[in-house]
Amino acid sequence: MRLAGDDVGQVADAHLGNVFICEHAFRSCSRRSFFERGGAMIDSSPMYGYSETIIGEMLKQTSHPRLFSATKIWTVGKALGRWQLERSRKLWGVPKFDLVHIHNMLDWRTHVETLKEMKAAGAVRYIGITTSEGVKHAEMEQALKREAEREEKHRDEKRD
Repeated sequence: MRLAGDDVGQVADAHLGNVFICEHAFRSCSRRSFFERGGAMIDSSPMYGYSETIIGEMLKQTSHPRLFSATKIWTVGKALGRWQLERSRKLWGVPKFDLVHIHNMLDWRTHVETLKEMKAAGAVRYIGITTSEGVKHAEMEQALKREAEREEKHRDEKRD
């Protein structure tokens, strides 16, 4: 087990992400062994074909009290971002996601504000920004620093 954050608790190292595996194998045995062996975190995305549909079917058939659900937004515009996230939530069949990443920084300035609103409303537990594109690492670092500074300033203002 490893600690995932100050208040996240422990998340099993077993991680089911990028579900590009044979549907038959996933449906018949992986769902049982994943949760039975302490797996808790599933990370997917609307970009991964049918993975969210398969995850939703699996979760309906399996006890998963420790599920840590993570997905991504990868579209432009506030309305499309909200629509994509709501579609993912319905496919998974979860009341909310534990973690939502803005993937490859696509329209991140728009989505980070939307996700902050959703987090404040209790609709998302954690938010993040990711990239798999090496040329965007410096930009991502700056975005994360900017958001951390904004959060710190906001906390300081609340204390005063």
